[in-house]
Amino acid sequence: MNARDVIDFANQNPVAWLATAADGMPHVRGLLLWFADEHGFMFNTGSTKNLATELRQNPRVELAFHDPGTDGGAGRMLRVAGTVEILDDEKLMDRLLEERPIVGSLAPAGGPVKVVIFRVKDCTAHFWTWETNLKEHEQPRIQLG
Repeated sequence: MNARDVIDFANQNPVAWLATAADGMPHVRGLLLWFADEHGFMFNTGSTKNLATELRQNPRVELAFHDPGTDGGAGRMLRVAGTVEILDDEKLMDRLLEERPIVGSLAPAGGPVKVVIFRVKDCTAHFWTWETNLKEHEQPRIQLG
């Protein structure tokens, strides 16, 4: 397994569960990955949502991506631990609005789009399967972004 395997798996299975921690409590929510590349995992959220506040207060997160497979088994999961970087980049925002037009609906009448683009970077990732379930500590860790 290598970084390319991690990137490909995330892009092919873009529904992710993101775990944050705030006030000593875990918070998990489903997000749609925008894209993954050698620099990390790209997402967006509304600037007024609790998630945006939590990411600023504590940028350490964990992601989980899952491919359930086709045989009714447990499939395969990718777990990623990393640090969030909030990106204030006009070109990225333009690209996001072009690729995901629905995001533009987060703009109030006559106002700017209220979106935060963030990257999960400096990642350690590993794959999980039913066969490796009891051997998690033995699974190779893959560095990314």
